[in-house]
Amino acid sequence: MTAVQPTDASAPTPIPTAVRPRWRVAILLQVAVLVAILAGLGFWGHAWMRTSLFFVTETDARIMTDLVVIGARRAGEIIDRPIAEGDRVAAGQILVRLDDRADQLRLVELNSRLATVDAEIARIRSDRTLAESRLAATLATRQAELREAEAAQQAASHEEQFAASDEARIAALAKAGNTPRSRLERARTTALTAFCALFLAVFFTACQTSNDMSNSDDAQAPVAKKVPFEMTLHGDTRVDNYFWMRLSDAQKEA
Repeated sequence: MTAVQPTDASAPTPIPTAVRPRWRVAILLQVAVLVAILAGLGFWGHAWMRTSLFFVTETDARIMTDLVVIGARRAGEIIDRPIAEGDRVAAGQILVRLDDRADQLRLVELNSRLATVDAEIARIRSDRTLAESRLAATLATRQAELREAEAAQQAASHEEQFAASDEARIAALAKAGNTPRSRLERARTTALTAFCALFLAVFFTACQTSNDMSNSDDAQAPVAKKVPFEMTLHGDTRVDNYFWMRLSDAQKEA
């Protein structure tokens, strides 16, 4: 048999070691709940104060504003929208972008046609300048010839007057028997020759004057006719007076 050891009743009863962690966990949970409640109350109080101080609350309110209806000048596919609904915009700000590739190609084609027409206009102006210079040179030549003809006419007129006076003088001498008959015949021949020369000079001068008048009235530099043709692109309309130059004969007759 085993002997029973005596016990001391006055000795303190030991506390189990597992009881202390349970009290600590309970305290920590209570503190966490209290902090969460205080944080929630603080957040709610901050939101309430901010709303009360900076905003006006109304259960039934209406906002008056100006409604502006906007639209594009032409229809097209929207490829980009830089702004969103509710954004603040300023004058001149791009709201949407449309697909303009077809218009860009059309613009390049029209610019090419315009360059062709400009080149044709430049060529016509060059031809006109050349024609004007040729006309000026021709008129200067005709005027020089006219002055030469007038000088020849004056010389022939003087010779004719001298021959006529010499003929009259020799005829008077021949009538008085102071000069031979052959001298009178030579004087008459000289006077007739001078008269014919004067007639030819007058005729040539008249022809030169007539040519100068016809050249100055009829000779004109070439001027291309103007046929207005309206071209509209991107809402802009311009008038091209020389659009007909790049048309074929069949298109002009159509």
